[in-house]
Amino acid sequence: MMRFLWVEDFNEDKGDRTALEARWKEYFGLDEVIIKEDLKSALEYLDDRENFADFDGVLLDIRFPSGGEGIYEKYFSEIVTKKMYGDYLENGTGILLYLALALRYSYNQERIAFVSGNVDEGKNMRPLTDMVNLLIKFQHEPLSDIDWEDYRSQEEILATFYLETVKSRKVPYL
Repeated sequence: MMRFLWVEDFNEDKGDRTALEARWKEYFGLDEVIIKEDLKSALEYLDDRENFADFDGVLLDIRFPSGGEGIYEKYFSEIVTKKMYGDYLENGTGILLYLALALRYSYNQERIAFVSGNVDEGKNMRPLTDMVNLLIKFQHEPLSDIDWEDYRSQEEILATFYLETVKSRKVPYL
């Protein structure tokens, strides 16, 4: 059984955090996890090298809060430029933590995985994402009439997009 350090903010507690955590643990088959919810707390935890004995792998969300000030100077100034740090601070804190794990802590990169629902799919693919989320919900609970109506409306939007843009293009053959 693998033990994981999991850095995840659970959508910054928008909704039922406990239910979401339980659902994700079940979905990913996670038993033993140490959860940190922001960059600073994860880095402080990793600073104690004895903690490395408590996990076998690291799971990273792509985006979670920084957790405070002074992080660049203490943890990243010798790894990345201030500009790169700033570029990833808002929407890529998971990437920053990955870099810290690999370059500051010399952690085995093969034991790091990104697990995230944050996908920049663009407006045209949003209906597909919404449909997938409803199907995942359906695995755990019955869908309401409103959920089914939402699913069908997203399906119609996706079908319209397909007919207007994708189907009108020639498909290349190899």
